[in-house]
Amino acid sequence: MLAYDNGILPLALLHAAEILNDEKITKIAIKSMDFLTKHTLKDNYLSIIGNEKWYKKGEDRSVFAQQPIDAMAMVLMYHQAFHVTKNKKYLSKLYTAFLWFLGENDLRMSLYDFETKGCCDGFESYGVNRNQGAESSLAYLISYLTVLQAYEEFYET
Repeated sequence: MLAYDNGILPLALLHAAEILNDEKITKIAIKSMDFLTKHTLKDNYLSIIGNEKWYKKGEDRSVFAQQPIDAMAMVLMYHQAFHVTKNKKYLSKLYTAFLWFLGENDLRMSLYDFETKGCCDGFESYGVNRNQGAESSLAYLISYLTVLQAYEEFYET
């Protein structure tokens, strides 16, 4: 079942693999990440599992309500995958996940508000939830800083 903040488990496994220097954990982390990627990266954009109804194997997945914390977890997950493996394909996926905030998503609408510098709370069946809570704005800012950090790391190596 895929539910809420799905990228956090593969992210944690990738950190554990790095700290423990354990190839078995790395393989499990990558396999988990690949499974999640298969179900969320579609047509070159991130389509987060909505929390109206979690995705259960063999059933339809919910498109709404998508939340910024999920996009942030995906950004962090792909960043750590690049850090552990040095495989550049994860940088591309990281950037694709980040673009979810800026309109590369199911609704083709930006959640980041360039005027207020805040981030909307997600997508509902009626459209963008215009509330700009701290969790959503922090999710955007952490994702943005992670993109910048990944860019620096790529050009340092």
